[in-house]
Amino acid sequence: MDKRTIAGILLIVLGLLIFAGQQGWVGEHFALYLIAVGFGVVYYYRGGNRHYSNVGFLIPAVMLLSIAFFVEIEQRFDLIFFGAGWFFLLTAFGFYAVYLLHTRTAGSDGVSQRWPLYPAVILAVFGLFIAFVASPKFGVVRYLFPVAIILVGIYLIVRKQE
Repeated sequence: MDKRTIAGILLIVLGLLIFAGQQGWVGEHFALYLIAVGFGVVYYYRGGNRHYSNVGFLIPAVMLLSIAFFVEIEQRFDLIFFGAGWFFLLTAFGFYAVYLLHTRTAGSDGVSQRWPLYPAVILAVFGLFIAFVASPKFGVVRYLFPVAIILVGIYLIVRKQE
């Protein structure tokens, strides 16, 4: 499949999704699922993890799936328990999926193989931070996270001086 055919198929699907949304046939999260699947199909047909450059199709696929999952969870469950922390945790999972599906095997060196793990860890820690610190459901437990950060900071300073 050449680039014009792929672009044409994506535009047709996008137009159909917009029309279906205007008619009220599908919700916004359904459109996110379909667009993500579209990117995933392009990733697969372009050779998947056999070509490192295909990661440009995998990243939007997993990120849109992460956002769609968040919208789904938000609509179906009471998010007071974790709140916005879910968004960052699911986004972290998206980067971890990029690592598992693509860069772990397609990368030629350590940096090109592990780079998705860096944003995944940062987003996961931030998601847990938001979940535990901002959520009133955790009571006293929510103060453990800032205390743990302070203790790690003290440890790093004391360790450096030794």
